[in-house]
Amino acid sequence: MEKTDERKEFLKNFIWNSLGTGINSFNSLFFLIIVTRINGLETAGIFSIAYATATILYTLAMYSGRLCQVTDIENKIKDKDYITNRALTCLIMLIGASCFLIIKRYSGFKTTVFALLAIFKGIEAFSDILYGVMQKNNLLYKSGMSLSLKGFTRDCFIFNC
Repeated sequence: MEKTDERKEFLKNFIWNSLGTGINSFNSLFFLIIVTRINGLETAGIFSIAYATATILYTLAMYSGRLCQVTDIENKIKDKDYITNRALTCLIMLIGASCFLIIKRYSGFKTTVFALLAIFKGIEAFSDILYGVMQKNNLLYKSGMSLSLKGFTRDCFIFNC
C-alpha cells in the first residue's frame, strides 16, 4: 500500500471510530435527560440505578477480550475463539443479572427496566468483539459506522425523529 493510501485508510478509520464512540458516549446522558423530563424523578432514579448496575455488569461481559484480540498480531487465537469467549462472558453477565434480580425482588417495573438494560448492555458487549474482528482486518471504519448508526438510530428513536 502506498503512503497516501495508508494515510487515507488511517483517517477513514479514525474519523468513523471517533464519531461512533462519541455518539455512543453521550447516549447515557441523553437517556437520563429524556427519562427525567418525560417520566419524572422517581422513574429517572430507577433508570439511573439500573443503567449504572447494567454498566458494571457490562464490564464483566467485556472481560479479557478486545485488547487481547487486537494485539494478537500473530493470530495465535482464532476469531472464533474470541467470539466464543465473549458469548460465554455475556451469558455469565446475564446469569449474574438474573441472580441480582432474584435477590433484590424488585417490582415488575424495576425488574423490567433493569432486565432490558442488562440485555442491551450484553448485546453491546457482544458486538464489541465483532468490532475487534473488523479492527484486526483493517476495517475499523466499519465498526465506527456501525457505532454511529446504532447511536444515531437509538437517539432518533428516543427523540421520535
